[in-house]
Amino acid sequence: MLTSWRGLVSAAVAAATLTACGPGPQEIEASFKDYHEGLVIRGLMRDARAPSDAPFTRDDLVENYIRIALGREAIFDQEAKTVPLARWVKPIRYRVYGPGADAETRAAIDAYARRLVGLTGHEIREWSGEAEATYAPLDIFVANNRQRRSVARDALDQNNSGWIRETIQDFLTIGSNYHPCYVRLYVGNDGIIDAGVVLIRSETQGLFRQACIEEELAQALGLGNDDPRVRPSIFNDDQEFALLTAHDELLLRIHYDDRLRPGMDEAEVRAVIDPIVREVYP
Repeated sequence: MLTSWRGLVSAAVAAATLTACGPGPQEIEASFKDYHEGLVIRGLMRDARAPSDAPFTRDDLVENYIRIALGREAIFDQEAKTVPLARWVKPIRYRVYGPGADAETRAAIDAYARRLVGLTGHEIREWSGEAEATYAPLDIFVANNRQRRSVARDALDQNNSGWIRETIQDFLTIGSNYHPCYVRLYVGNDGIIDAGVVLIRSETQGLFRQACIEEELAQALGLGNDDPRVRPSIFNDDQEFALLTAHDELLLRIHYDDRLRPGMDEAEVRAVIDPIVREVYP
């Protein structure tokens, strides 16, 4: 599964891509900055967590959960479709790689991971050397376009498991200069997420980087779709909201409720979701 920001078109990057070596980090950073500023000018990339101008009801919450948890948008080679519920079962151990992972970025990832634990009840923390069988890995790369391959090689050197190596290697074949951040998850036929890889481009800065952290790590927990009907939410490609909203927090609480299970289809989810929504949104 792949999710990403969309609509990022830059004349500077497009022109630089025509050169033999492609765009450099400074060109891409300038392009991302222009894109971010353009969104803000249009009233997008709002940092409101609970916007008063975007009310929603319980019925909205049910339908929005179905759209985000059980839908997949058409992107790259992926067709739009309905999929079973996907969720982590083992504790998540995230590992942060890359020269772009400065102290501020690592602190932001750590703080956000603790927030996600509070919302979902699922164990998430930085890897500290545990045996692989006891956890599921989430690798987070913070690097520019030219660094990501060398960073991935370093990550591969630290991972001996074949399927983790395959995850990282496959990850390197996707994306482009136009995508500031994205996530790839590996999900078994039973709906259990086995591994994930996130890329946050180090050309992103400030609120733009924080938005990448919050959207991609939230989607890495299994809320993998984006839908234009879902509001107020970061799970929406119009980029109206930059940060995880109170609405999105409720989606995460619903997603990790024990009455839902990996592999459920839409009919099974609808059969149990109403009491869950009433409890999380009284």
